[in-house]
Amino acid sequence: GLPLKTQWSVTLNGSTKSSNASYIIFDVPAGTYVYNVGTVSGYSVSPSSGTLAVNSNSSQEITFSQLETVTFTESGLPAGAQWSVTLNGATKSSNSSTIVFQEPIGMYTYTVGSVSGYTISPGSGTINVTGNEQIAMSFKPVLYAITFTESGLPSGTLWSVTLNGTTRSSTNSSITFMMPAGSYIYAISSPRGYKTTQSTGTVSVSASSVPASVPVTYTAVTTPQQNQSTLFMESIIIVVAIVAVVILIFRRRK
Repeated sequence: GLPLKTQWSVTLNGSTKSSNASYIIFDVPAGTYVYNVGTVSGYSVSPSSGTLAVNSNSSQEITFSQLETVTFTESGLPAGAQWSVTLNGATKSSNSSTIVFQEPIGMYTYTVGSVSGYTISPGSGTINVTGNEQIAMSFKPVLYAITFTESGLPSGTLWSVTLNGTTRSSTNSSITFMMPAGSYIYAISSPRGYKTTQSTGTVSVSASSVPASVPVTYTAVTTPQQNQSTLFMESIIIVVAIVAVVILIFRRRK
């Protein structure tokens, strides 16, 4: 399996020999010996080691197979995040965006190790290695619901919430954000004529918590103009009442 003139080696009974030919010869007494075949860059070897019983002239065939590069490339993970791939029973991990294997031509299965807080696509599969191969992995964060529910506003009133820099508005009683695990600052707007004590705050979500829910209670605000109008109406009512009493007294005197 090696190209002509490629050097390879075998260690038998503690003695190592190398050759550029297709064979290596040892002269040893009868007995049982352990052998190991040296690695050759870019090739796999089978068998790479074993035991050989010698009682006459004996031989052992060694097969070299050219290795092809199989590169897994990920996207979606934060810089420095560790991930892993298992290919043909061997597992490799990396903190970079690529994991590289070298395998002989053939059909292999692979699985991608789980990363907390992320989904993976594809998470496993089969690859037919006929040359250098490229496989792309996509990681996406798991999203969790954060729901703000208001009470106190008239039906159809527009209100809004800003969470992590994103603002959403609604005339319904609830506003929902889908966010990765973490803690977030929120701000709640108040429609004209209403106020809320939950105008700002922090909310957290994680894989181990239930969906986050933030109640928002609005109360009506009395403006100075409203106070003046109320006082004016009250004054009119008082004046009318006084006039009515005076008229009633005057009629009785007559």
